[in-house]
Amino acid sequence: MTIPEGQSQLRIERFHFAVRLNLIQFPLNQEDIASIVTVVGYQMSPERPSILAGIPGMPQLRVMPAGLIAQSTDRQFTFSLDPGRGILAIQGDEIDRVLADFAGLREAITERYIPDWDDKALFYEFILDANSRVGPDRNPIEEIRALHGRSRLFQHLGKALGISATTFGLRLVEKGRTAEENSWIEYTITPTVGRSKTDYTVNIVYRHRDRERVVEEAKQALQKTERVLNILKGDKP
Repeated sequence: MTIPEGQSQLRIERFHFAVRLNLIQFPLNQEDIASIVTVVGYQMSPERPSILAGIPGMPQLRVMPAGLIAQSTDRQFTFSLDPGRGILAIQGDEIDRVLADFAGLREAITERYIPDWDDKALFYEFILDANSRVGPDRNPIEEIRALHGRSRLFQHLGKALGISATTFGLRLVEKGRTAEENSWIEYTITPTVGRSKTDYTVNIVYRHRDRERVVEEAKQALQKTERVLNILKGDKP
């Protein structure tokens, strides 16, 4: 998916949308999952891995599929599962398609197996990896370096390391939060290794218990990233 805006283009490399459910035992067996994934037109992967899953400390274990277990017929979108941790995820390169497929799976699973899904949800999370070509008129290395100018901190760090130090990227998080919490926002923007004079690599992690909030944030992720990249160029917010 590419969104032109000004001189910049964002291309999605990976969009991952997941939920973590608070479950004592995962209620779907292998046959259930094989049936459910057909709701969104997926089919079970023939090379899917399996694990033993069950109630911790109890002997009633069963073989469960884990990891990447199903995919769309065009193999561009995948469904992965970690039953031991209660994680279900869809991944692809189109935000709207991933969100629609996830919603379809959630509806089917809620109707037949986990009616109290929303009460069980510890958090929802999306991870977005994207690339933006801004060159040749813009140089990501110089733009990032200009953020700190003649920072005394980097002078001290460089002196300690014996180099002329600067930074190679920008990492923004929500003030007062830690990465271990169920609510977490992280934007990482760096010059792309191998194309550092023309391209930016963007990674976004957004996690919250409110499903609709995470979905809406995912839909706005590309536009917000464009605004950040334009600010790096020198535009006013």
